[in-house]
Amino acid sequence: MHIAVRHYRIDHSSFYAQKIPVMHFFADLHAEYHQPTDDVELVRAETVEPVLQSIASIATALADAPEKPRYLVAEQSRPQGQGRGFSVWAGTIPNDAEQSNGMKISGVSPNSPAEKSGLQAGDVIVKFGKVDVRNVSDYTYAPGEYKPGDVLEIVVVRGSVQKVVNVTLVKRNR
Repeated sequence: MHIAVRHYRIDHSSFYAQKIPVMHFFADLHAEYHQPTDDVELVRAETVEPVLQSIASIATALADAPEKPRYLVAEQSRPQGQGRGFSVWAGTIPNDAEQSNGMKISGVSPNSPAEKSGLQAGDVIVKFGKVDVRNVSDYTYAPGEYKPGDVLEIVVVRGSVQKVVNVTLVKRNR
């Protein structure tokens, strides 16, 4: 059995780094996602049930499979040589569930560069500085081209209108 997932730096990264097959499930993204203020009160029950049903189906299929899942290296869509953007932060919250010709954001972190520039939930980022953004993977690597203090143009589609905003990137606090 083969299960391929894209790899992003989230909770399962340490397992992935040890070549242990991983899958990542989540029910909803919000402004507090993966922040110290992310707490159980923010979980919307109606978003959890379909995810749990999927997990149950997959777990049953894995338990009944004649062989264990194999570790596969996740494909990345970043250009060769482009680094991960963990030194800068814009404050956007990706919407992994809905992607079409860009990366839709489900929100922005409070007081973030994204919020200060006017980005908002529902915007679809199609360009991050000089990097064309086709999906969340492209966006994950785009900040690797920049350093804290850089001011860049982010091109978004809001509804049917293309909009350009200037964002001053800040140092990621990790």
